[in-house]
Order: sequence, then C-alpha cells, then structure tokens
Amino acid sequence: MFIAMMLFRKLLKFPTLFLLLVASSWVSSVGAQTYYLHSFDGASVQVRVMPRPSVNALAIICSLDTVFLYDCWALDQVKAVGQRFLQVAYAVRAGSNEGLGNTVLFCVDKGKLQQALKARTFRSYDVRNLTHVLGNPDEYELFEARLFLLGTNANNYQVKFIIHDESRSQSAPATNHTTAKQLITGFDPARQIFSSAQKKIAGPFYVTDPKTKQIIKLSTKEKVPFIALDNTPYCFIKGKWYEEASTGKQQK
Repeated sequence: MFIAMMLFRKLLKFPTLFLLLVASSWVSSVGAQTYYLHSFDGASVQVRVMPRPSVNALAIICSLDTVFLYDCWALDQVKAVGQRFLQVAYAVRAGSNEGLGNTVLFCVDKGKLQQALKARTFRSYDVRNLTHVLGNPDEYELFEARLFLLGTNANNYQVKFIIHDESRSQSAPATNHTTAKQLITGFDPARQIFSSAQKKIAGPFYVTDPKTKQIIKLSTKEKVPFIALDNTPYCFIKGKWYEEASTGKQQK
C-alpha cells in the first residue's frame, strides 16, 4: 500500500502522463466482455474478449495467456457454448460488395488458451443494389454455417454445422443453386481441437500468416487436421490454425 501511494504521488507531479495512463486504461477496457469457463483441468477460469480496432485485432485474455486474432475486422458475436468453450464470431476484411466471417471456439487447460476450432462460417456477395452502375445484374451468393456443440465431455464432444449455400447468377445460370447440409466434426482430446478430417502433406505446404497476411511455407510429416466448410480450408499445423493459401503449389 505504501509503495502504491508513493507511485500515485509521483504520477500526480506529471499530470499529462497520469492522464495518458488513465486514458490508455479506459480505452483498453472499452468493449471488453468477460466470460467464465470450466477449464479442462477442472478449474473455473475468467476469459476476457477485448477489441483492438487500431490494429484490426481481437485479444482473448486468460490468466496465463493472451491470444490475438489478427484477421478480425469487426466483432459479431461472443457467447459461451456449453461450459468449456467460448465461441467468437467476427468479420474478416473483404472486397467490394463481399462479406466474410470466421468463427473460433476457445477452450482453456492449465491456464492456457487453445483454439479448438477455426473455420470460415460466412461469405456473401451481393451486387443486386448496383443496378445504376452495372445495369441489372442478378448476382447474389450466400454461405452461412451455424454450429452446435454435441456431447458432454472430451470423449464424446462433437460440433455439428448446419450449412446454407445459395448462389444466383444471371450471367452464369449453370452455377445457380440452393443447398442445405450438415457436417459433423470430431474432437481430439489430446490436442483439444475439432476437425472434419485429416490429410497427409507431402512436401511444402503454403498457408496465410494471420498477423502479416503473407503467404508462408510450412512443412510437417504428420497428418494435418483440417476443417473445410466453404472453399477456404483451415489446417491445424504445429499447434496453430492456418488458412490454406490458394497458390496452386500445394502438394496433395
């Protein structure tokens, strides 16, 4: 207490610095959301979700760990799923008339955050309101996947995706379709991740680094868990989820 009072008195001698520190603390907490989960080691843990709009990132904070989602453009929804998982849905930066969204499921074990799942769960393309520019193009696409947690423990957890996929095109009518389907992903208790399948990678594998947005090359001799709901597969390599890059160089 004595040390804290001394520091406070010193800060008061520099009012500008004091105000900057207060403002920084206030800004960092704006938009923060707090949730409580049951960790896989049995503890009750607090998890905070804090937007970082200045760097287009989202900070997920636990007692001993912080994970940044650097591809976050805007936060859509955060909610607890069951007792062990936190679902974070957010928008990804996209092109003109296009919308993209990802969903991540977080869990906690021994104070460390784990991204149990990452997938592209929303995509839209709509130019129906641009008739004044493009004539009357009936061009519309919508892909949306909603997830539901099944099971009660690590031995029988599953995530079920309910998927809606729709496309209408006046210029390419052969691509028109409206489909509904389901996908079940299993849970790996050892790695604490969900995946729809695994594949063997022979040679270099190209992915997009979520922080730098650059295409990087990875290699592994193990089978790689992946989730591919739309045309954007996410692969779990060396403890992290990566978006598979469309380079034409992938070795199947």
